[in-house]
Amino acid sequence: NSAGERFFGRSHEDIVGNTYKTIGGGKADPEWIEVLCRVALTGEAVSVERYAPVGGHWVHLSAYSPRPRQFAAVFDNITERKQAEEALRKSEEKYRLIVETANEGISIVDPEFRVLFANDKLAHMLGYSRDGILGKNFLDFLDNEGKAAGKANMKKRQSGIAESLEYRFIRNDGSPFWVHSSTRPILDDNGRLVCVLSMMTDITERKRAEEKLRESEARYRMLFESMGEGFAIAEMVHDPGGKPVDYIFRMVNPAYEKLTGLRPENVMERRNTEIFEGGPGQAWLDLYDTVISTGVPQRFEKYNETLRRWYSAYLFPLPTKNQFGMIFTDITERKQAEEALRKSEERLRSVLDNVQDVIVRMNLQTGSYEFVSPSVEALTGYSPNDFLVMDKQTALEMIHPDDLPVLQGARTHAEETGKASAEYRQLTKNGDYIWVSNRMSVVNDNSGRPLYRTSSIRDITERKLAEDALQESKKQLA
Repeated sequence: NSAGERFFGRSHEDIVGNTYKTIGGGKADPEWIEVLCRVALTGEAVSVERYAPVGGHWVHLSAYSPRPRQFAAVFDNITERKQAEEALRKSEEKYRLIVETANEGISIVDPEFRVLFANDKLAHMLGYSRDGILGKNFLDFLDNEGKAAGKANMKKRQSGIAESLEYRFIRNDGSPFWVHSSTRPILDDNGRLVCVLSMMTDITERKRAEEKLRESEARYRMLFESMGEGFAIAEMVHDPGGKPVDYIFRMVNPAYEKLTGLRPENVMERRNTEIFEGGPGQAWLDLYDTVISTGVPQRFEKYNETLRRWYSAYLFPLPTKNQFGMIFTDITERKQAEEALRKSEERLRSVLDNVQDVIVRMNLQTGSYEFVSPSVEALTGYSPNDFLVMDKQTALEMIHPDDLPVLQGARTHAEETGKASAEYRQLTKNGDYIWVSNRMSVVNDNSGRPLYRTSSIRDITERKLAEDALQESKKQLA
């Protein structure tokens, strides 16, 4: 027929009456001749698929014997189907190679969770052989939470919903590990679920890192909320020219309210100039901006006019662009105490500058003078600085040799009892001796070790001369 003409590539006249070998031009396949001859001789029908060199086609051959020593054959050209099958085979080989060498675990399970396929990677992840996984219930490899989630999620797969989820699996040795699973349902033509394809990646290390991060964040959150110091995170605001003009509070801790009286919700996401009248001032804005631009922290003390309080602050840059952190404490009481001390020292200095008695403070650990009042110059001719740089031996040489035991005895008594007094002759700068009275007191540390000695020294020369004159007069009267 015409199909036969197309198959052999010859006309009806060229085919009918000629042998198979002649029609094939010498390309006739001996196996084809053997098959057809067997049909003719045995009468046994055959149905085979073979490649036909004649015409260069793949053929489905159906042959039978209508009468002895004859055969009738129906040839069906299946070349395209064979080519498609070959292409499919190569494609399957390619994708099987991908599946077997993938770094992800791959599984196919049916709606009852029975494992239909598992690649080597998944078997390795679970600690089983592939045969130890196939046919098993996939839920058996999950922890209890995962089992419950798997059952619930299978209902979504039956509805054709694909998802990416995280599960905790249990290895063959009992150790847990985390997996990120991308699942996709496979449905038949009627929309019924046939199986579920899953691609799984081991995310155990990521989960561990996330847990450590959560623990770290929890520790720092606890520190942030319980620390006694105020803490704030702020972001600089610049004008179009890049000049710092303000800053916005992004975060403050609970201690911020305690130290400033300002509630966090009234501070966060607001500009400094909206909270504090007049703002921080350009000099401070420049300082904050310098910390951000240079990355060098700064410490400073600042008085807040609005709150009327002193603060000590530590300013440091943050990784986020234009942001800085500030830790601060209220030092108002300290500043008030320092101011009170300064005024007290000024009053004391005024008294010491005008009192005639000489006030001296000596460090008993170093043997050096720490303070000598200005009146010493009127008494001895030496300036206070002369005594401050004077060593201990030089100071002793200024005491009359006959009176030195008296002074040293008084000093020893003061260290033992806390107080003592002595009268002795003191050498002046012009070479004369004057009589002085020295009332002294000693301060010890907790262990009883003498720390320093304070002396109040007064000129008693006139009194001594009067006493000597009185004694002389008594002698004469006697």
